Amino acid sequence: MNSSMAQFIENKIQSISLQNEPEIKIWCCKISSILAILFCAEKYHNFAHGDVMVRNKTIEKHDFLVTFLSELELKTLNKFKSLKKQLEWLSGRFLLKSCLVSIVDSINELQNIVVAYGKEGAPFLPEFPDIKISLSHSGDYAAVAVCTKENVDIGVDIEQVGEKPDKNFLKIAFTQKEIISMDDIVEDILKKWTAKEAFLKYIKKGFNESLHKVEVIGERVFYNQEEAQVTVFSKIIDNNYVLSLVTGEHISL
Repeated sequence: MNSSMAQFIENKIQSISLQNEPEIKIWCCKISSILAILFCAEKYHNFAHGDVMVRNKTIEKHDFLVTFLSELELKTLNKFKSLKKQLEWLSGRFLLKSCLVSIVDSINELQNIVVAYGKEGAPFLPEFPDIKISLSHSGDYAAVAVCTKENVDIGVDIEQVGEKPDKNFLKIAFTQKEIISMDDIVEDILKKWTAKEAFLKYIKKGFNESLHKVEVIGERVFYNQEEAQVTVFSKIIDNNYVLSLVTGEHISL
């Protein structure tokens, strides 16, 4: 790992440790900070301060100051239809690969790390099947979780705190039992929402599963009306983001 990368990790990345779970690592970083290390000053300014909702831009290999994408990944990056999606995707991919390099001694080239996806969209590492991964992004933050513990799965989600969700969103996202149980403040609503999203990633289904099949009541999660044997960890990031991680034993659905 070169000195600029080491400095970036030390100064820009928030590393979150879980008590009694040293095999699980969570990294969070501002997307704008990631773009600053990946691109030259001119492109960084255009990407970080321009209109990210515009159509996608063709990003070439020589645009990057750090080599971390394979040729196939570069093609995938340029298939996204908006610049916003491109920047979110590449930021998450860079953060994940940087995290993996820090914990797996046999990895020394970021571009050689292969990330694949299951039939319902869950990411995994074909060359390291025992290492579980999860990614999320919202606003100006990307978050990744990596687990090296055997027979344990994870899911992570991060959401930016904004206005309190309206009643229509609550009815779509939560059951009546959940709505009654939660505090009527945006942070608590987002804590339940991120826990629900993280659980859907934990079971490797994402939004392919009905939101109402998962209920978050207090610190407990119920799936198909049965309590799931999982642990939920939630944290406020920079007073403006809510992050949740769900972890538990590997389950076959």
